[in-house]
Amino acid sequence: MKRVFFAAVFTLFICRSIYAQPDWCKNWNSALYYAEYDKWMCEAAPMDGSLSCFIADKNGNILHGPFPGYVRFTDDDDRYIIYSGGDERREGVFAADGSPVIPMEYRYITKIKGMNIYAAEKDNNEGLIDEKGNVLLPFDYSYIADEFKNGLLLVSVYEQGVMRWGFINEDFSTAAEPEYEDYAVCGDRSYLFKNNDAYEVGSDGVKLYRSGCGRIYGDGDDCLTFVQSDGDMPKYGKVDKNLDTVIPAIADEDFAICGNYAIVKTGSTGTSYVKGIGDVPDGKYGVIDFDGNFRTANDYDKIVFMGNGRFVCIKDGKRELVSLDSPFEWGDADEWAREDVGCGIWTGLVPKELQSSFRADITRREFCILAVNTYLHNQYYIE
Repeated sequence: MKRVFFAAVFTLFICRSIYAQPDWCKNWNSALYYAEYDKWMCEAAPMDGSLSCFIADKNGNILHGPFPGYVRFTDDDDRYIIYSGGDERREGVFAADGSPVIPMEYRYITKIKGMNIYAAEKDNNEGLIDEKGNVLLPFDYSYIADEFKNGLLLVSVYEQGVMRWGFINEDFSTAAEPEYEDYAVCGDRSYLFKNNDAYEVGSDGVKLYRSGCGRIYGDGDDCLTFVQSDGDMPKYGKVDKNLDTVIPAIADEDFAICGNYAIVKTGSTGTSYVKGIGDVPDGKYGVIDFDGNFRTANDYDKIVFMGNGRFVCIKDGKRELVSLDSPFEWGDADEWAREDVGCGIWTGLVPKELQSSFRADITRREFCILAVNTYLHNQYYIE
């Protein structure tokens, strides 16, 4: 009876915590929470049928607005992108008090991070404008990035079915014409690629960095992806910001670094179509080190990285816990419970004070700690 009661209370607590909205949301036509900004966008429903939105805090207090459209946040608390709904979508920029900064006459607009300038789309092309409407970069591009990196802004043009890439300087002059096949930004290095050659872009312009390096792409602080296409299926690996090999090209698809390891798919004989993703290699997963050596079997259906060299490996619906850097101490946990206990500890659900004496009776306080942690860590749930 006690177990049933605990299970019922636990389920009710989790479901209400995840799905319930604050009561004040009922005062609005709709209310959407944006966790990144810890704010709500609230839509009013005026009698005249017009659209009016506000920004509220977690208690429903109005912070900014009203705005004549839906709201998209920027990196500046005093600037919001406002857009209309429907087929004739129009976007503009408004201050926090609801006053217009840039009129809603663009198909799309986004703020350049850390600057009061904007990439805007008009007549299917993008350019840069300031808050006075001055054109800083002509509307000649298919894409403009939302941030200067290494003093460069990535741009592209679409020509004959192919995207070509280049960079713009902070004074809006051209650093590299958009004529390259691919790009990569890693740390303090910016590259463009053409005909398997890498060109570095910097304050002194564009210069050949390395010939015959193959296809390389990515945007990160540590590693870039490189691709070798010698056989029927391309192989993926990682290089550092100097384009030197970090992990050899052995994977059947792109992958992410997991601490001192990487989860890779190998053994693919072809691809299968996955809805919403496209063609996906049909191989199996394993964990490798930076030398390309497998540290686990490479026949798993799925592997989840849990941090600190720990992985949950899944095959045929069964889970296996793997700790590559240090052995796990099970204490007095029964064998049947070890997988669940391990997952709970690795995700942070089970705090340090409860990681021993597993056979002891649980107190109300301990149960509440586990319940709250389960809610806070629900994003780590493994099927």
